[in-house]
Amino acid sequence: MKVRTLTRRLFASLFVLIAALAITPTAAQAAETTTIYRLYNSSTGEHHYTHDANEYATLGRIGWVQEGCAWIAPTQSQSPVYRLYNPNSGDHHYTMDANERDALVRIGWTYENIGWYSDEAKTVKVYRLFNPNEVIGTHHYTTSLNEYNTLGNIGWRKEDVAWYAVQLPPTTPSNGSQSQGGSGASAPFQPSTPQECVVYWTPGGTKWHSTKDCPALGRSHTILSGTVQQAQAAGKDAPCKDCH
Repeated sequence: MKVRTLTRRLFASLFVLIAALAITPTAAQAAETTTIYRLYNSSTGEHHYTHDANEYATLGRIGWVQEGCAWIAPTQSQSPVYRLYNPNSGDHHYTMDANERDALVRIGWTYENIGWYSDEAKTVKVYRLFNPNEVIGTHHYTTSLNEYNTLGNIGWRKEDVAWYAVQLPPTTPSNGSQSQGGSGASAPFQPSTPQECVVYWTPGGTKWHSTKDCPALGRSHTILSGTVQQAQAAGKDAPCKDCH
């Protein structure tokens, strides 16, 4: 009798556990992410990072070079990345260190709240560098180990890992492409998804293009696609003036 009762209890507990698993989303299912965009100011040499697509679009309209998706961040975590602004130089700075944040505020920087969050699973490293020869754009952040090492070799100070991303920008094969890239770049100044942060180029060209419909690509038989970083690695040193 005791054995039967124990067996029933075990089956009941197992049923409750299975039911709970069926209605409770896993951490992977529940996780939400946001795209962090990267821009470049050719006048000051500053890179700017934001999760705000409207800010990305606005800065693009006034001359900043839109460099697409830098990485994918979690929408929430216990590890915030703080954003600060220097009203004297116009520079921005980003840090997970609350002490560094407070020290900068004490000497005149404006605290602009949390910029985004770091991935607590530490999936993708985001590196930080410092340029001791500049007063604007002194820090740079990148997920590219190659970029990190290249800048280090030309005088930037390598400051190790700044925080972590959930993943790099997702890419999918595009028709006629020999590289990895998404298919949508119809609104280069108003991106809303990682797939819209794709640029296009040809094997023999020197520019990258914000849209596959750019007239400069009209006679090209082979059009490659990918991130701005991939275009630059392929020798495309600047955006096309016709479509960017």
